[in-house]
Amino acid sequence: MEYLEKFKYIFMAKQQDQEQAKLGAEFLGKKIGLLIASLDISDEEKDAFTALLPEMNLEQMIRLAEILEQKYLASAGKDADKELHAKLTAIQDDWKKTSDKINGDTLDTLNDFEKSLPKE
Repeated sequence: MEYLEKFKYIFMAKQQDQEQAKLGAEFLGKKIGLLIASLDISDEEKDAFTALLPEMNLEQMIRLAEILEQKYLASAGKDADKELHAKLTAIQDDWKKTSDKINGDTLDTLNDFEKSLPKE
């Protein structure tokens, strides 16, 4: 390649790298923003997190995103566990009511049958 072509190739590659870095930074920023917004903390604490971001380097921001994502997934799991527990409790309560009714009906039937037997 000629010198000018090499320069053009290197320049284009660097531009593509910069575009990819820009897109990556935008994605990371949006991700961290959404994860901070999902935290169950006060607005002041969320603002404090946001204020720290410009002071962080890329590795720290990536680590923060990983930690916040783990926290988000753990809390989402808790909600799913609560929902599952509520559904299972409702099923158990329904089963107990049905079972109690069947037992009551059976006892009534047995009592009626016992009363209908000739007495000795």
